[in-house]
Amino acid sequence: MSVQTQLSEVGRGPPRQKVRFLTAIWGARYVREFARVSLPSYLAPGNIPAMARSFDLEVVVLTTRESQSAFERDPAVQRLKSHCPIRYVFIDDLVARGNYGVTLTIAYARGIAASGEDQTSTYFVFMNSDFVLADGSLEALARRMATGRSCIMAASLRGCAEAIVPALRRAVDTEHVLAMDARSLVRLALDNLHGTVVAKTVNQSFVSCATYNQFYWTVDGSTLLARNHLIFMLAIKPERPIRSVNSYCDYGFVPELVPSGDITVVGDSDEIFMLELQPQAQELEMLRCGVKPIEAIAEELSTWTTPEHRRIALHDTVFHAEDLPLGLEAARLEADRFVRDVQALMTDPVPHEDHYFWVGGVRSWILLRKTVDGDAFELPPELDDGSGEYRAVARPPFSASALRPFQRPTAMAYLRGVPSALKRRVFGAKPNVPIWHPEWQDCRLLSRWLDLASPPADGKTLLVWDASTYIPRRVRNDGRFDVCYGREDFHARAKGLDARRLLPDGKNDLPFFSGAAIFLRRADVVNARELIEAVSAHLKPDAPVSLYIDHPAAERDPSNFSVELASYVGAVLPKGWLSAHVSAYFVGGHAKRRLALQLGGLIDGLRPRSPWDVVRAIFSIIGLPFLVAATALNNLQSDEPTQACPDWCTSALLNLNRRADVVMLPRAREAAARAAADRESNEGIEVESMQRG
Repeated sequence: MSVQTQLSEVGRGPPRQKVRFLTAIWGARYVREFARVSLPSYLAPGNIPAMARSFDLEVVVLTTRESQSAFERDPAVQRLKSHCPIRYVFIDDLVARGNYGVTLTIAYARGIAASGEDQTSTYFVFMNSDFVLADGSLEALARRMATGRSCIMAASLRGCAEAIVPALRRAVDTEHVLAMDARSLVRLALDNLHGTVVAKTVNQSFVSCATYNQFYWTVDGSTLLARNHLIFMLAIKPERPIRSVNSYCDYGFVPELVPSGDITVVGDSDEIFMLELQPQAQELEMLRCGVKPIEAIAEELSTWTTPEHRRIALHDTVFHAEDLPLGLEAARLEADRFVRDVQALMTDPVPHEDHYFWVGGVRSWILLRKTVDGDAFELPPELDDGSGEYRAVARPPFSASALRPFQRPTAMAYLRGVPSALKRRVFGAKPNVPIWHPEWQDCRLLSRWLDLASPPADGKTLLVWDASTYIPRRVRNDGRFDVCYGREDFHARAKGLDARRLLPDGKNDLPFFSGAAIFLRRADVVNARELIEAVSAHLKPDAPVSLYIDHPAAERDPSNFSVELASYVGAVLPKGWLSAHVSAYFVGGHAKRRLALQLGGLIDGLRPRSPWDVVRAIFSIIGLPFLVAATALNNLQSDEPTQACPDWCTSALLNLNRRADVVMLPRAREAAARAAADRESNEGIEVESMQRG
């Protein structure tokens, strides 16, 4: 029997399958925000209207009594009532400011329990209030539900709310309906990916994340492949009634409600797509520049992943705005090998029952509720095991990384009063400095940037830099380069305001260049994306872009630029970065920082300001050769820049290379070679790998 036939029979045969659509939202402001784009997307023809035709559908709103009136006043809610009934389940006793995860989990449990004896004969559809659905998603979910599977899981994709919401609001029609097809919504997400998605993308080396609850791979400019340790339980038909809640909903609902493991996973955004709207600043403190070693990823995942998390991470999810690309199969193989390599390094999984994240979260939630309720506080039934107290205990697994301090101590010393004549004589002038210069590594990275910028014999490269930048004279005078002194100069020339000096033939625009190289100071990093996108408009389609980021006087800065630069990921990578191979290199480190500070202090001591400073000058003269030698040795040990960003980063090089012959990351390059060999020798290998995933 076909799925369509099953659906039609469900629609005709009494009684129809019960479906309860659960969404949790409270607070008048959040109700209004929810009603702007999320609720209109649920009202698209292929979502709630389609599901209401096939099932006995009821929308259950988990909210506070005060918020109910805000729902009732909203016109989109009135339109929703024309398709199906709405019921309110109140959660006033669950709301705790600052602990959303515990409140949401208990609220969902209460929504399930509200069905009483019908729990095991009802499908529960869960929908977070920050999800936006592509038109047709719930109709596709209905087809899956008609097959009788106990649990249907699907991955959401995070996008920056500030950039996406205005576009979505413009797409809402006068009937309060947002009907956007999956590929258009995916395109909007891919153009405005949240920084945490970028950081968890394995085949780029610019930024990484403290935790990899998802892995992503860029396949082409319109396709993103995902593997998820955390994935959304979109629909569950419980095999047993819900009991006392013992873990977060995305940790424990599936093993508790579906003990048989009868789970199916949606693997293609064309079928179901959920855009998750998140503020741009959300969780950016978890980002770090550079590549995170696979051993460190495995160590962190070992501390919290359950058996269910690890099994679900073997399933692919493809987000795509166009037809599936030819390179997808190689990416699938790479994803499968990478996840299996990570899991091979992981220790035993953590049981979901009384997971230590959950126990800690609940204890925090209880303290927050007690500040509101005082002596009137009562443990909600969803947490009560019959004793009236919360007695769960969980000990976090040992992790060596947990003992490492998150914040590094800041240096109190700083360079001042350095004799300029001595500096020039002993240390030269940037970028041509000897190996004992404290910024020798930065100058080496700058040279690499210039080498990458070197144009082919028949091409020309656009250089954009600050007029005060220490760029070699040979580059300034090289006829194969066009030089713009800063972004203002570039924009002026691009508009033809100074076209005669740039283009003798009198054209009012920049030519198509074979590449672009941009030099930015730290203070101008926030403008990087705008500048890269503006420059890219004047490049050939396959032209690479390299970005050198300099942090002047980095050793004097008490803040950690390694952390700061990672938080700028949304302001650096342009919209089209998925179509490029993104690689990054970094210079810095504790030893480099300490040596530069000490060296500056000794040189400062060579200039006596009083008779008492003569003694200090003598010690400086004695210590200077030893410190210069130590600096040289440290530079020798760090001869090459690294893709693993050190603390106290002083400069960074970011490459966006769209050429077909680009040097890929080693793991991606090996995967491509293996995939080609597999296809030539035995096409069945790929099929077998797909079935395993």
